[in-house]
This record gives sequence, structure tokens and C-alpha cells, in this order.
Amino acid sequence: MGGSTLIFLSYSHADTERSTALRAELRRRGFDAVFIDFDPLDGIPPGRDWETELYRGLRRCDIVVAMDSPGWRESRWCFAEMALARSLGKSIILVRPSEFSAPLTGAAELVRDGQTFMLSGDIATAAEPLFTELGRLGLGALRQFRWDPSRSPYPGLSPLDEADAGVFFGRAADIRAVADLVERCAKYGDKAIVLLIGPSGSGKSSLLRAGVVPQLRLRAGWHVIGPRMAAADPRLPLDAVAMLPRGQRALFAIDQIDEALTEPGTGALLVDSLAELVGAHAGHALVLGTLRADSLALFNEALGDLSRACESVVVGPLGRHDYREIIEQPAEAAGVSVDPRLVDALIADVASSGVRSTASSMVRGTEDVVAGTIATDALPMLAVTLRQMWDRRSALAMTHASYVSLGGMAGVIARTADAVMTARIIDTTAADVPIGSSGEVTPGGGT
Repeated sequence: MGGSTLIFLSYSHADTERSTALRAELRRRGFDAVFIDFDPLDGIPPGRDWETELYRGLRRCDIVVAMDSPGWRESRWCFAEMALARSLGKSIILVRPSEFSAPLTGAAELVRDGQTFMLSGDIATAAEPLFTELGRLGLGALRQFRWDPSRSPYPGLSPLDEADAGVFFGRAADIRAVADLVERCAKYGDKAIVLLIGPSGSGKSSLLRAGVVPQLRLRAGWHVIGPRMAAADPRLPLDAVAMLPRGQRALFAIDQIDEALTEPGTGALLVDSLAELVGAHAGHALVLGTLRADSLALFNEALGDLSRACESVVVGPLGRHDYREIIEQPAEAAGVSVDPRLVDALIADVASSGVRSTASSMVRGTEDVVAGTIATDALPMLAVTLRQMWDRRSALAMTHASYVSLGGMAGVIARTADAVMTARIIDTTAADVPIGSSGEVTPGGGT
């Protein structure tokens, strides 16, 4: 996942000149500043839902930078920004003119426990410690990931892993939401388990492995352990928590928790570890895991009262724009162009296939579907098709003609199904070969 850092810049319009200079310098250094476009002194223009706009901007941002001044402290709108930022668990950095040393009042009282940087003279020079801190936090250019040319940018049915972070697209908003939720849970200590919940094939494992985990590894204060498969390794290495440096927290990334729950032995080990984490390490360690939506009731039953320590994120359907990113951006990262007609054809075929996403109905008990979205169960079909298209690319392009020659998505899926059936037949035949036979069939072989 690429993309620039989003910074919510909170300021009074009485300080527009200084704030504009800081904004320009942030952009010059590769950061994007998010502004809420109203004058906190004159109020909100008629018809604008200021609370919705504030919440949207703050939820999208990676960090809040507040320009401290008498006008900023006295502004009720800036006070509202800081209150919302704190409720969302956002990190807040206060930038204060060196000549301003009044006791904390108003909005500044809400961020007295945050970092403060003094500013004097030329912004480009004076704000250097701020830019250094933003880099240390894993923001800006450090959040960019490069494609590994030794790997296919389209892995097919295999979940993307950390090494694929440079070609993981379409889930930027989800990555930010999950990372923010983890930070908020750690800050307030009320939740210790964050679950990514969705139906099979919705992309929750890729979101965990290629999306959230790489981003959190870059953030200060986090020591990420895993990802690990829940069924294969259910006991959490909680001894590692006590060995962390002061100020660091452990994040245990666990994939496919549902598979551990179906085995009595592994399920009990996992639940015991989660209970120990919640009881003895709350505030110092969190779990971020994936869970199939149809296993949520089983998970809550296994945890009992511990389920109160859980927070969940529904990995729901994607929009057409997201699918366009998933199709185009990995190829572009690898220096290969994609025929626009191919993109349109793939999106059309994906949109007409599968059943609409059931993630939200399973978790929330509703049947609502967001307008303009496409079923998440179409992701595996698209993944298989893109892998075959990549393998059949001509020179530096993925073409619509090649897609037509494959018979479109239906042809790709039919051939894949035939290959799977052939592999199973060979595997069954191999199992029937008597010991000592001269047959050359390899058990488990495929085509």
C-alpha cells in the first residue's frame, strides 16, 4: 500500500500565515495535510454538517498537528477538533511559537500529555525537529513500500504477505481504520483483542499481513510478533512482553483464529493465552487477528466474559474504484501497463459474479449493502484471473486481447477448476499405488 501521510492540521484562521507556511513545508517534504475548510472564528457555513466533516477528516488522518496560539485556544471549533481527536485515539503534536508561554487553557488543556515542539523563525529550519519526529513515527516516505521483483505482483489465491505490501491496494481506508483502532485500544486500555471479521475470501488475511502489520511495524512503540497461524501455533509467547523496552507494546498478529477453535486442544490453548494476555498484560499487549464471520458466535462462546475485551472491524465489500486499484496498481508498481479495456472488462465481470457480500449481515444482523460496492466473494475469482493475465502478459503490457483469448473470467475459472479436479484425481490414484509398485505417480502431485 502506498500513499502519502495524512496530517490533520488544526489552527485558528488568525494564524493562517504561519499555518500556510507549515503546510507548504509539509507538502514539500512528502506529507499531505488535511484541512477542515471552515473559519473557526466565523463559524460553519450554512448547511454544512461540521461534526461529520470533523469526524471524517480526523478518522482519515494519521496524526494531528495543532498550531498553538491564543486564537486556537479560545476557538470552540478547535476545542471540538481536539476532543474528537482524543476520542479517536489520535496522536496529537502541539506546535507552539517560542514567544508564547501562557499557561495551558482551552483546547491546549486537552493535549497537555502530548508532544510539544517550539517554533521560531523560518519554518523550514525551525520545524526540523517536528519533521524528524514524523519520520520516526513511521509517517511520510517511510510508509511507502516497494514491490519485490522476485515475487509476482498478483499472487493468485495465496494471501498476500508482508513482502507484498508494495502491491497491496484497494484497502487504504481499512488499513488506516484498523491501525487507528489498534492505537486507540492501546491508549485507553479498554480492549485487548481486535478482530478482522469477514466471510471466507474477503481478503482479511491479506489486510492483516500485507496491510496493517507492515504499517504498525513502522510505528514507534510497537513490537509486532507474527503473523502466525492460530491452529499451528495457538499459544502466545507472552514472555516476550516482559522483555520489551519501557514504552513499547507487543502486538500479536494471529491469522485464521476460526481454524483453532474447531480443534478442542488448540482452541483451549488459544483461549487460555488470550485470557492471560487480558488479565496480566492489559495495556502492554494486544492481539490483532482474523476470524470468519460465521465463526463469531463460536468465538464469543469460547471466550465467555473475555469477549468484552474484543473490538471488531468488518472487512466488507469494495467499491469499483477499489477494484480498479487492485487491477491497475500492482502492474504499475512492476512497470507494466494495463489496457483500459481490460480493466473495464474485469470490473464488469467481477460485478456480475458471485453473491453480494454477507459480512455486514453476519456481524450486524442486517441485510444492507453499500451502494456501488461489489461482493467480496468475487476477490478470489479476480485474484486467479489476474495471476493468469500476468503470466500471459506480452512484453510490458497486460492486454484485453489476451483476456478474450482466455475466455474471460469464466474461462479462467473453468480451467482452474479443471486443474484442481485433475490434481485431486492424481492424488487419489497415488494413494492407491501399492508399496513396491513401479508406478511413477507422485503422491500429492498435480498438473
